Amino acid sequence: MLLGDTLHIEETASEPLLQPITRLAPTGVGIWRPTSDRMPRTVGTASRKEPDLDGPIPITPPSGRVPARIIVEKMVEWSDTDASGHFHNSFAVRLLEAAEAELWRQLDLVELMPSLPRVRIAFDFHHRLWFGELVTVHLQVRRIGRSSLTWAFTALAPSGSPAITGETVVVHAPDTGAVPWPEPVRERLETAGCVGSRRQVWSTG
Repeated sequence: MLLGDTLHIEETASEPLLQPITRLAPTGVGIWRPTSDRMPRTVGTASRKEPDLDGPIPITPPSGRVPARIIVEKMVEWSDTDASGHFHNSFAVRLLEAAEAELWRQLDLVELMPSLPRVRIAFDFHHRLWFGELVTVHLQVRRIGRSSLTWAFTALAPSGSPAITGETVVVHAPDTGAVPWPEPVRERLETAGCVGSRRQVWSTG
């Protein structure tokens, strides 16, 4: 996969899902390897304004409600990189899953995780991330359906520029099919606000 490519992994869900997110172009900010013998690299120019980093994925919640979100940090480990020297695209999935698990823990709803199969995932890759760099991950509720939940995901490079953006959809399916969200769970997802900020996550497995 080349820089700027879009990864789409999709399965059929039991209810209509959001359309794929709009592809973003690279931002044009110089990229540095964490070693001094490399020169900075520039990767094109942006075709549109980047998301507001105070709320990386714009959301319009119902009046008076602030959807659940979390901010965590993760170091790029050697095992997260490949022969190209920068992170492998599977690192995006591990970042997403680590942030998602921490958010469910902070909501005291971790028991739901085995009942939430993932039915859609999409990422856009904007900047390379290198071994030893600290990545800041924002995860927040974008949409809650009858039984589905769409997460908005942004991973920021040390410079503060989005390195990876995307979204994923899970479905509440405690048995063999989709089941509507229990009202207390829906309420917490719609109103919890920021449940954690810059908590370091050491495991992405």
